[in-house]
Amino acid sequence: TTLYAKLFNGRTVVGETNIDIPKQKQRSPIKSIYLKPAVTALPSVLRAIRQADYIVFTIGDLYTSLLPNVLVGGVAQALRSTKAKLVYACNRTTKNGETNSYTAADYVNTLNHYIGRSLDYIIVDSTIATDRTIKHLVQYNKVGLEQAGVTVNEADLRAEDHRKIDGKKLAAVVYHLCRE
Repeated sequence: TTLYAKLFNGRTVVGETNIDIPKQKQRSPIKSIYLKPAVTALPSVLRAIRQADYIVFTIGDLYTSLLPNVLVGGVAQALRSTKAKLVYACNRTTKNGETNSYTAADYVNTLNHYIGRSLDYIIVDSTIATDRTIKHLVQYNKVGLEQAGVTVNEADLRAEDHRKIDGKKLAAVVYHLCRE
């Protein structure tokens, strides 16, 4: 299957690499994505989703890493029907050409749209509010997210290079959340 992105200017970008790495500096924002030809998930995958207690969407490019998995036939339906809590570990920085200027709420709303169900939890890096060393940080409004029905888990997730999230710190937060 091939990933396609429909842009707000009406153009279509074909292929993950072309979506992930825009050829021009300022590209029209992504309006929607789809797979062609359509593919269907294995029954064992759908069963695992339905039987899970927690499903964690973790750090990655929204339109080229996370959402393509949801587009696979049966996955979004399984995510809607599972009793599992849906957790999103939000990126620390936006991705040029994919999520320019996105806030945590934009990520949540986009995931909710493609899944067809609301996320239960979001994990955000609490150091974003005071970090002045990196551009393009994903800003979040805790009150706004909570009013939208998402439980916000704030933690210092910043890696040493300040651009990325420390995987060990994130794993500890996910572990604690799933043990509650």
